[in-house]
Amino acid sequence: MKIIFYVFIAILVVGCATPLRDSPAQLKSMQSTHGIVMGSAVIKLRDDKVSMARSLENLAWYVVVKNISSSGVKSPDRSIRLMSDAVEVPIVAGLPEGTYEIQTFSEQGLEPNVSFNANVRFKVTAKTNTYIGRLVVTIPKEVSVLDSMLFVSRPVDIFVEDAYDDFSSQYSKVYTAIFSQGLVKGLMIE
Repeated sequence: MKIIFYVFIAILVVGCATPLRDSPAQLKSMQSTHGIVMGSAVIKLRDDKVSMARSLENLAWYVVVKNISSSGVKSPDRSIRLMSDAVEVPIVAGLPEGTYEIQTFSEQGLEPNVSFNANVRFKVTAKTNTYIGRLVVTIPKEVSVLDSMLFVSRPVDIFVEDAYDDFSSQYSKVYTAIFSQGLVKGLMIE
C-alpha cells in the first residue's frame, strides 16, 4: 500500500507540471508572444560522510519551474526530471515572455520526502532564442537521518556556468533551426 501511495504522489508531482523539453516541431509552431530558452541542469554529489546516514545517490529529483511575472501571459508550471548521478539534462522550451524561477527540487525515493529551494531565475523575451546556461546543483551524497531538515549541516551548492560550447556540440543537430537563427546569452541569475 505504501508503494502505491508513493507512486501516486510521484505521478501527482510530475502530472501537475509540463516537462521543460519541447521538440523541434513544438518550437516551430510557437506563438509570437513566446521565446525559446535553451540550457541544461545537472545534480552532482559531494562525498560527505555522516553517521546514521541515508543515501541520496541514484534518486529522481523533480524540479518545478514557475512563471513569476507580475504581468503578461501566465503559463502553467513546467518541470525538469533529474537524477542524482551527474547526468546533464537539456532544457529546451518555448515559453511566454516573462521571468521564470527554478524553485523547488523534490525527490520521491525517500521517506520522508526531501526537498530544497533553488530560487534561480531566467528571463524569456518574445521572438528571441536565449541560452540560459548550465545549472549545477551539488548535494551531499549522504545526509543524517537525525537532521530534521535535509541540509541542516550539509549545504546545497548552486551555481550557473556558461557551457555554451558543450551544449551547442550536443544539441545543434537536433535543434538546427534555432541554432541557425542564433542564440543570445542570458544566463540564469542565482
